[in-house]
Amino acid sequence: MAKMEHFLELHTKEYLRDYSKILGLSGYSRLNKKALISKITEFLLFPSVMYHRLSILDDEAFSLFKQLLEGELEVEPSNFELILNLAKTMYVTSERDQYVSIVESVNESFMRLNHNKLDENRQKINWLIKCMHISNELYGITPVHILYEIYNQKSNMRCSMDELIELYHSIPNDLTTSVLIGDYFIDLGIHAIEDVEYLEAEQEDKEFYIPTAKEVEFFAKYDYFNTKEYRKFTKFLRSNLASSLDEIHMTNSVLHSMISEQEDLEEIIDYLVNDAGLNIKSESEAGKLIELLANLHNDTRIVENRGHTPNELTTETIIHDQNEGIHNIFPFPNMTKRDLQDSIKKPIKIYPNDICPCGSGKKYKRCCGK
Repeated sequence: MAKMEHFLELHTKEYLRDYSKILGLSGYSRLNKKALISKITEFLLFPSVMYHRLSILDDEAFSLFKQLLEGELEVEPSNFELILNLAKTMYVTSERDQYVSIVESVNESFMRLNHNKLDENRQKINWLIKCMHISNELYGITPVHILYEIYNQKSNMRCSMDELIELYHSIPNDLTTSVLIGDYFIDLGIHAIEDVEYLEAEQEDKEFYIPTAKEVEFFAKYDYFNTKEYRKFTKFLRSNLASSLDEIHMTNSVLHSMISEQEDLEEIIDYLVNDAGLNIKSESEAGKLIELLANLHNDTRIVENRGHTPNELTTETIIHDQNEGIHNIFPFPNMTKRDLQDSIKKPIKIYPNDICPCGSGKKYKRCCGK
């Protein structure tokens, strides 16, 4: 069983000082590296500190944590994301390749916790983390009252505003995704005042889209929104992509991120064909892909729109101006559908007597075409 000190020794003294500051420790600035490591270790293994750090874990991650208390486990691909979440707590480590285990002394501290209270607190903190995660994606800058409204979408989690703020402050500084400044929760991914000013200018006075509890849960698991067009695209992928449903969810997640960040359609297609392995067999399928991606773009929730899709905002415009339509939206400027359709590599027909593309020098029929 590895000691936490062994892991901390891998970092520089400057890093350990910065980490001590984030943890909220005092008196660290004049300590040498060995003393810093001792101070951090003692702090992280204190039961009340462990209580709050374990509270960030969802049910799946917490179940895996309890399995690790019984002994080391081999890393399975299906558990990789869970293990990454566990690693953030600083209570699990890897002593040998492909295996993870609990850090020494964690078991002893864990046994001193009030487990019923921990489970109750975990449910509240996890729901808050999910709400912050989706609000960062939808808005970037979230007024406290909007996060409060999202949190209370789940009936069995409803609380007062004061309770919400108290829950937020109980999340360890190094494990949160948002910072509370005044009356706003700000995504930690927003690094400069220029980013804040840009968002404020883009969002103007748009209404905030308020997700349902079901949407919060889905986004927390898959990192995209289960809208009508994403469901259509999932059906298309299942017919043209030799992947599992989990892998298709991952593809949708990457697409959602690329569209949200306004990547060019050529880059999106390149990802689908060359990275995700999408197999486009004909020009008609290429045309279908272009149509689906355009619709997907218009059905993606955008931070500049405070979570509204382009379709939703266009529909609102139509209410005020009946002369506008939503069916001619093609969201990729300077390109026509024909240009993009032509950019998709058409499959090359290989005949039996052609040289095999594998490079063997043999005819296809006597090599890979057997």
